[in-house]
Amino acid sequence: MPAKESGKRELEILLNSVELSASEFGSGACKRMVTVELIWPRMQVASKSSVKLLSFAKGLSVPTGWIKRILFKESVEHRFGIAVRVTETVKATAVRKFFRSLAGTMFGIAGDFADDAMPNKYAGDAVSAPFDYIAKELKAAYTAEIVAEGSIDMLPSEITPDMVVEIPLGITKSIYKTIEGHGPHNVSHGKKLVTAEGSVVGKAAIQLNTL
Repeated sequence: MPAKESGKRELEILLNSVELSASEFGSGACKRMVTVELIWPRMQVASKSSVKLLSFAKGLSVPTGWIKRILFKESVEHRFGIAVRVTETVKATAVRKFFRSLAGTMFGIAGDFADDAMPNKYAGDAVSAPFDYIAKELKAAYTAEIVAEGSIDMLPSEITPDMVVEIPLGITKSIYKTIEGHGPHNVSHGKKLVTAEGSVVGKAAIQLNTL
């Protein structure tokens, strides 16, 4: 029986890839935190969040294996949304600080004890922590700036088996280039807009499997 427009669907949501423009963000190897938020999947559930630490090379990250790709197993009904946010490059020390803070929030502990409370999987190349308000904890633990973000909304009736949706990612701050002057003093002559805020600079591919 076909699902109604407000019909309920059981979904497995996975991350296929995240791509950023090399011209804006460079092509060198780096790590970035990617937060995926499921917005109002159903009544009385405002949002669910999952955060992953991903390795990028030439602006592309393609996590492999189900464990590294899984974001959510959730029921959705009526209109819902998916938002993706990508941070600036992060260092291992900053990532460790984030998960130490998260452990303290979860278990009511702090300091070195938080290290022992978190599973070893959080030290890996890609991690998943499907906890509500994960973005708030990230901001509190480490001022990782969001450099690109995007979102879509859809109805359960629009979902097809093994559907892959691409979410365009827009840059969160405009990029300017300093215009150099000429002559012996080489005085700057202002700035030139290179990439305007909101311009699409990448995409995230999300797979929706109907269970």
